[in-house]
Amino acid sequence: MAIPSALTIAASDSSGADGLQADLRTFAALKVHGASAVTLVTAQNTQMVTAAAFMSPALIEAQIRAVFDDMTLMAVKIGALGSVEVIETVANTLADVMPEDFKTPIVADPVLTNHAGEQLVDDETIAAWKAHILPMATVITPNLAEAALLTEFGQPGTLGDLIEMGEKLVEAGADQVLVSGGQGKAEFSIDILVSNERPPIQLRAERMQRENLRGLSGTLSAAIAGHIAHELAAYDAIQYSKVYVSGAIDTADTFRIGKGAGPIHQLYRLWENRR
Repeated sequence: MAIPSALTIAASDSSGADGLQADLRTFAALKVHGASAVTLVTAQNTQMVTAAAFMSPALIEAQIRAVFDDMTLMAVKIGALGSVEVIETVANTLADVMPEDFKTPIVADPVLTNHAGEQLVDDETIAAWKAHILPMATVITPNLAEAALLTEFGQPGTLGDLIEMGEKLVEAGADQVLVSGGQGKAEFSIDILVSNERPPIQLRAERMQRENLRGLSGTLSAAIAGHIAHELAAYDAIQYSKVYVSGAIDTADTFRIGKGAGPIHQLYRLWENRR
């Protein structure tokens, strides 16, 4: 049986709650074969990160080339890169290995801030991501803080501000920009989808309070890549992925992993009878 393949280029999370491990679960849930290229390795559990180390640029390049040499990839998801050198390596390698007759869609989660909006990387890394990754991307999925950093917009205060940030990112090269409003405290989480094809729209979802919310942003971008791998248009893949992620949040607390905050339930559709 032939199934589509997708590649995640991301960090490894030793707890399995986030990073490329969450991406691979998401691909599997969506009936996509997942390949991976590791950018950095973290030692962490559900409570804390204790160590991290970047893979060498040569090894990152070799992983990407090995997968492209052997498989027809229908989508690429990019997660945590973390440094200027890694960003340039990933961008240059992808540009070189892309088939001439098929521009593999790229879904990029910036991973420039944490869930609290605190900046994780230096300004040079942000500039490199904007210069090298953003123009390649079919879809980018920044949260509010990341969109503000990438546009130098300042603190957004209205839905109009979110739309303006999304439009600036489309002008910078991305085809579709999903600005996530999930960090707020209102009854509904409102994301703004800005496209180079259609007028901006709001994607509203009920805000669900759960203990296990690890891997949320990465799962969304992986789900978009997974739906695109099934040849959905990016605009539609984003909306299907929002529905999928809402289900993964809703069922997140049906199990307990570790002593801290665990992952959302990427496999909920496969485990429906085990709730």
